[in-house]
Amino acid sequence: MMSTRQTKPDRIGAGLASTLVAGVWLMAASWASAAVLFSDDFSAGPSPLWGNESGDWVASGGGYYATAPNNAPNAYSSLPFTLTDFSLDFDINTVTDGGIFLRAAAVPGSPLGIKGILLNFKVPFGEPRVYWHVFYDGTNASGPLNLQSLDYGPNPHVHIEVNGNTYSAYVNGSLTPVTTLTDATFGAGRVALYDFSSQTFGNVVLQIPEPQLSIRMDADAAVIYWSTNFTGFLLQTTPDMGGGANGSVTWSTLNGPYASADGFYQVRLPQLNLLSKQYFRLIRAGP
Repeated sequence: MMSTRQTKPDRIGAGLASTLVAGVWLMAASWASAAVLFSDDFSAGPSPLWGNESGDWVASGGGYYATAPNNAPNAYSSLPFTLTDFSLDFDINTVTDGGIFLRAAAVPGSPLGIKGILLNFKVPFGEPRVYWHVFYDGTNASGPLNLQSLDYGPNPHVHIEVNGNTYSAYVNGSLTPVTTLTDATFGAGRVALYDFSSQTFGNVVLQIPEPQLSIRMDADAAVIYWSTNFTGFLLQTTPDMGGGANGSVTWSTLNGPYASADGFYQVRLPQLNLLSKQYFRLIRAGP
């Protein structure tokens, strides 16, 4: 197994953690916050990133909805991000029957059209309720799981957190989840709005945690590493965080593809090549 010795999460300057390596200071950016990956209030129509895979989705009056809602196959529209851990906020206007697929993937030509974890809100045929489904593939799905009856009103605000195998749903600013699901079927996938009624969706905000860089010392090299949960990032380095004479920091990119082992990307830097001070950061390479 790869050693998990790493820098302590002490912050130096703008989120920098440090360690002393044989008389050479190495510093790596270390964040624990979340960053907005995508947002859409639909005020100018839907973002072109929405997939509109099934249901002929449109936006009107700040709401996004399927003009042909369905559940066989499911009417859904996804975002083009493969995600592991993330949080998601959105509004449902005139909630009736629909919700959100999490860690989802398309299954073209199948009866259901999609697989993943579904959080569903439903009002007709009884009291308002919220529950989960596991869509194992394009044909088989579970019944309602961890159902909760809840008076969330006609226009609920929904906050979702996905962390490891735990899915948690919060409604209308609640500090505790109204329902959770623990399920290991899917390790990663897309988020996709689902519509089986006349409701609309608004104010979608998708966030992901920022990756944390760590430093491990081998006999011949310093190893900079971060979790393989964070795909689509580039490692950069600079010898001077002060920015030199003009105050502008110059970053050099250490291009991938990066080696990986035991759940971590890693870049090995021979100690002879290290500067007296060297700083590192990760930046997103994609949208």
